[in-house]
Amino acid sequence: MTISPEFEFLLDCLKLRNEGNLNFSPAKENIDWQKWKELLIKHGVLIQVYMNLTKENKAIPTLPGKVREELKSLFHLNTSRNIMVCSQLNILVKTMQTSGEKITVIPFKGPVLALQAYNDWAYRSYSDLDVLIDKNDFSRFYDHMTKLGYQPLYPCKESVRKWWAALGREYVFSKKDIHVDVHFRIQRGPGFVDTANTVFSEGAKIKVLDHWVECLSLEYSLLAICINGTRDGWHRLCYITDLAYLVWNNRGLKWNSLVLAARKMKVYTMLCIGLKLSNEFLGLQLPEEIRQDDIETAKVVKLSRIYSNNLKKGNVLQKKFSAQILEIKTVDTVWGKFRYFCYYLFVPKISDLEAVSITGFLFPLYFFLRPLMLLIRMFRRLV
Repeated sequence: MTISPEFEFLLDCLKLRNEGNLNFSPAKENIDWQKWKELLIKHGVLIQVYMNLTKENKAIPTLPGKVREELKSLFHLNTSRNIMVCSQLNILVKTMQTSGEKITVIPFKGPVLALQAYNDWAYRSYSDLDVLIDKNDFSRFYDHMTKLGYQPLYPCKESVRKWWAALGREYVFSKKDIHVDVHFRIQRGPGFVDTANTVFSEGAKIKVLDHWVECLSLEYSLLAICINGTRDGWHRLCYITDLAYLVWNNRGLKWNSLVLAARKMKVYTMLCIGLKLSNEFLGLQLPEEIRQDDIETAKVVKLSRIYSNNLKKGNVLQKKFSAQILEIKTVDTVWGKFRYFCYYLFVPKISDLEAVSITGFLFPLYFFLRPLMLLIRMFRRLV
């Protein structure tokens, strides 16, 4: 499938930091610069492209003057936003560390991923904070967040909080235009790995602005990229770019440990797809520890082709339901797919709590109401 000149030049810009040279002529033919800029924004890679071009002396001057100024303005706006998000992250982590009983908070994605993948908190755009906590700390975390001025997306009593943490669904807090997404595991659906005993114990530390925070190991950060990219249908280049740069800038990745963790979490297929897409679009060299036979299985090849074609067509806003169907297909085992499907079908989300309010010992009724509410929503979409 052929790709547009705008998309092709976008890929050239993303490869620049690794390859060192840009295949670019002063008057790149057939490029619609407005479409090119829109692609940067839609695919979430405007900052990476701008930083790459400004570091290549011959690259940025060859762009039209108006485009250069627009990119520069958007970059500075993003930098201001990133500073605010990083500051809020440090306040949050410090508050949890100095509480009566320390609450371990592990941020991932966002500023931490920018530092791990690009060695620079400004080298990526992010609007939300994603944090990982132990399910046993959720009720106390909830109380501390409200004291910090954050509002829960759906206020809930302590009895509901216990249910919610046990089920492992994400939870959201907001303060002005800062959103904090709380996770109890880095994978969606059923927990194949005990987060508290595995991810927490194999973490690392990284400096965000002037404060050291705990974070995921490089291996689990890479898996988190693949999991989130699959969840969203790999419909944006930002996931592929994050993955490629994380590998390029971290030669010490423990691939054998990563493969072992991916297999335990039933996401090895997701890892193979992410690596295959990064190889196709950005030229990432596949590691020797990933067997070529695994990358070229019929399942990986077929799913990668679907994701690849969607990217080339520019299907940035893919229908959510179709992305979920593909996500289930990427789970490694039949039993894993079944567990994932049951989790999606029966375990309530925040939207279910907003639709029907049930508290205390009656909370299990949501397991029966959830399928009914899903049918109602699907019917409304059809009509």
